[in-house]
Amino acid sequence: DLILCECGTVYWCGEECKKKAWALHSLDHRVRHSADVTRACLSCGKGGGNELMRCSRCQNAFFCDKECQKNCWSTHKKECKEYARGGRKEWSTIV
Repeated sequence: DLILCECGTVYWCGEECKKKAWALHSLDHRVRHSADVTRACLSCGKGGGNELMRCSRCQNAFFCDKECQKNCWSTHKKECKEYARGGRKEWSTIV
């Protein structure tokens, strides 16, 4: 039996699968389903709203400026490519 997250957007094949994926999904879960959460720069963690730049490729990461985006590229690169090609729809590193 599949396990449905309380947010209703993700299914897991079992508890072990949920445990492995929760760290990533919990970030997305808080952003999508909580009015209290604000956007933050993926590189430095500085909170913000509309003044943050959104990654133009994947649309799932936010940065203070080009410098923060460049500093974070080595870690964001893989996830960015997966989002851009449609491989990851529910998980995000947005905080």
